[in-house]
Amino acid sequence: MNQADRVIWALLSFPFDHSFHPMKRILFFFFFFPFFFFALFCLPIAAQEVNKILQKGAQGEITVDLREPLYVDGVLSTDKGGVISASQIRIQAQHLRYTRKNIDNQSIWTIEGEGDLIVEFGDYLFVGEKLYYDFQAKEGIIYDGKTALEPWFLGGEKLELRPDGSYIIYNGYVTTSENDQPDWGIYAEVVHVEKERYLKAQQIRFKTFNYTVLWVPSLSANLDLIFDSPIRYRFRWGGRQGPRFGLTYEIFSWERWKTFLRFDYRLTRGPGGGIETYYHSLDHKTEFKSISYLAKDSSILHPHEKARYRFEGVFRKLMDGDKTSILLTYDKISDKDMPSVYCDRDFDFDTSERTQLEVRRQEKEWVGFFYTRVRINSFQTVKQELPTLDVNFKPFELRHTGIIFENRSTASYLNFEYSKYLLHKHNYSSSRFEYFPTLYRPFVIGRFCTLTPEIGMVTILYGEGPKKDSQCLTLGRAGLDLQTQLYRFYGSVKHIIEPYAFYRYYSSPTSSPRQHHIFDLSDGWSRLNYLSFGINNAFYSKLSDACVARLLSADLYTFAFFDTHKIHQTIPRIYGRLSFFSIPTVKHTLETAWNLEHDQIDFYNLRTEWTINADFAISAEYRHRGPYWWRKVDQENFFLDMFRGEQRLRHSLLSDRRDTLLLHLFYRFHPNWACELTSRKGWNRRRERSYFEFEFDILTTIQTAWHLRLSYQHQEDDDRVAVYLNMGLRRPVQGEAPRRNYYFD
Repeated sequence: MNQADRVIWALLSFPFDHSFHPMKRILFFFFFFPFFFFALFCLPIAAQEVNKILQKGAQGEITVDLREPLYVDGVLSTDKGGVISASQIRIQAQHLRYTRKNIDNQSIWTIEGEGDLIVEFGDYLFVGEKLYYDFQAKEGIIYDGKTALEPWFLGGEKLELRPDGSYIIYNGYVTTSENDQPDWGIYAEVVHVEKERYLKAQQIRFKTFNYTVLWVPSLSANLDLIFDSPIRYRFRWGGRQGPRFGLTYEIFSWERWKTFLRFDYRLTRGPGGGIETYYHSLDHKTEFKSISYLAKDSSILHPHEKARYRFEGVFRKLMDGDKTSILLTYDKISDKDMPSVYCDRDFDFDTSERTQLEVRRQEKEWVGFFYTRVRINSFQTVKQELPTLDVNFKPFELRHTGIIFENRSTASYLNFEYSKYLLHKHNYSSSRFEYFPTLYRPFVIGRFCTLTPEIGMVTILYGEGPKKDSQCLTLGRAGLDLQTQLYRFYGSVKHIIEPYAFYRYYSSPTSSPRQHHIFDLSDGWSRLNYLSFGINNAFYSKLSDACVARLLSADLYTFAFFDTHKIHQTIPRIYGRLSFFSIPTVKHTLETAWNLEHDQIDFYNLRTEWTINADFAISAEYRHRGPYWWRKVDQENFFLDMFRGEQRLRHSLLSDRRDTLLLHLFYRFHPNWACELTSRKGWNRRRERSYFEFEFDILTTIQTAWHLRLSYQHQEDDDRVAVYLNMGLRRPVQGEAPRRNYYFD
């Protein structure tokens, strides 16, 4: 029985006795009825009566759920707590006052809340001391309000909720500090946060412990991208260039665009500054990054220069159903030492100091490349491609013969530009057309053997040669591949053994390398006749969690050369690759080649990687190169060996004699502290001095999202102490489990 029922029941069941005259009863009823009527409508109303006060209006349905409410003159109130919600707002507080009435023909429809206040407004959640909200105007004010978007906290003296779903913070701040009085913050008199989660602020002050360290006229930021660091500090001391202080802060973030201002000051040189711009599309198919930087400085080799600069950028795009991709990179540098002197992790892209454009188109029957590369830095030696068109056609079967035909063609205009420091070298250029057809037919022999013969040719036409005449290079090639795969099980261990061999023959070209220009390795064709054979072993083990681990792999092979006077021994070297786990957390790899002709090791890379636990890992690698090991991009391309010969290569700069020791260590000695050491030591080079370089870093996180890296860097010519401080968390990757990490730009 609710409260109203109790009042009526008390009225009807008043304890009249039989001596009470009927007329007296009537007079008694009319005398006390006003008091009963007042009590009926002024006593607290239960939840069943509250539902009768649901209102319909522009805001939609209002749901009122209060504890022990009191209704007086159009005002519903409680001090026991409750919730009032509508389509765009939900209000929860200890003290609530809901008003819906008309005064002088003017409608009043408001709510006031105080004490343990929680407000859900659109996509945002607020807490505060007091709330006033007008349902007709669809706007309100939260006093001493706060909200959060990991890792950021936003708040201010007054938060104004706007009808369009945005809100304005007056005398507000943004911080990552969890303290009631933030250790640091970004403060502004007015901060406007739009419905689409974009933030705009004017007259920005960066404060630490109530001290202003930076003033910015305006700031725009996308709260969905707030994981990216909006501010970074750098300080580097030591080296031949002197101490340098740097600061990078975000000034604009809009529609996936972000812009940073970068400022550096070198105490012995002067200031430097620039603009960084980043863009990532929502579908991850378009990306743009650029840095434009200018400094009052000079290089060590050219002290008379008064300014240094670097303009670099990367643009990537996928389009037309991902069939077409575009890559554009540029890097204009004042001098060749600029990248190393200003070597910061956030000051270099993966352009490798290249200026190029590449367009790739993939169709069902062919894949085409259009790319151009130009030299814009005079100190570089570059093969300019002005431009190049490369088309690879899909292999197809010739009728039903089983013979596969594949072909590739390239057309380009090449211009080889030497560095301005190479005074006695002459530039050269030529048009170049190449056609590379191949025919092959695989034959399956038995269950474990496949034999594949192939035949093809190479045709290259040069528009201009060293003697200003055109040259046509043509050669034939043939090959035979033999592959097998044998295996055997030993319990849960599978042993795979693969003997293999392949034979290659290249005829003498119609134009020798002396008769045409050499732009790169693809122009160095000569006669070659060799056989390669070897045996590859691998052991796999089935683990308890239904995974398979490779315990060991070993590949032993060699090359045998025939009918050549450049290589005096038929089998000059034996090669080997070995990889195995001594224990589940320790991996060893070895790559080596033994020179049979000179009875010595030509090269080896010995590497050990040990992951002790989630907090400690170490790796070490020793590299050795003998005097008969050449500096080549592809060590198994022997056209250079056939053309030049061993003695000429031995006394040239291509001889790669050296020894190198590499070390990398990471140790997290506290959940919030870690250290990292990387080093390299090199010696035994011809015409080059020995060197020893290392970098030791201490990494930590302060107040949730301030990341600090202390670095000591020892280089050949410099010793530097650097401090890097930036704010922000590593952006979470979809599907990745959360974990503690150290993120530095």
